[in-house]
Amino acid sequence: MTIVDLVRILRRNLLWIVLGALIGVMLAGAYVITRPTVYTAQATGVVVAGDSLSVGDTITANSVTVQRAAMYARLANTSQVATRSSQILQQQGMAGVRGGVSAVPGDGSTPFIVVTATSDTAKGAQALANATLLGIRSEALRLETFGKTQGRQTSETELERLTNIHVL
Repeated sequence: MTIVDLVRILRRNLLWIVLGALIGVMLAGAYVITRPTVYTAQATGVVVAGDSLSVGDTITANSVTVQRAAMYARLANTSQVATRSSQILQQQGMAGVRGGVSAVPGDGSTPFIVVTATSDTAKGAQALANATLLGIRSEALRLETFGKTQGRQTSETELERLTNIHVL
């Protein structure tokens, strides 16, 4: 078979080749049109620890906060954070927001927590990301002050006074 034979075969079947390409493009377009729109939003929090009066204290505090940020990021998918996030969304009048959430710590040298949320509306995705970050904050406060409250119900403001590690 030579190149001339190949050209002859392509010319003879040009209609089928063009028709197949058009059908493929139309099917791909139909697939894209029928997919739901998904919006993604992020909320970033930072973990801080105490006051640093010396360079040594600052380095130690940064090390602690980086470790805590990694630990707190894992809390995003717990039922406690989901429950708290749901309560926060209800308080904001966004109780119907549905979507997915993930959280990752910073790059390993910074005490950041990045929460990514997806939803069917941009406003819902942002509300879900913010509520999840606040849920992580609430659960982190509860964990940091565990045992200091002697089993009594305490507000988040009271819990903040009992620890020097915070998620902002």
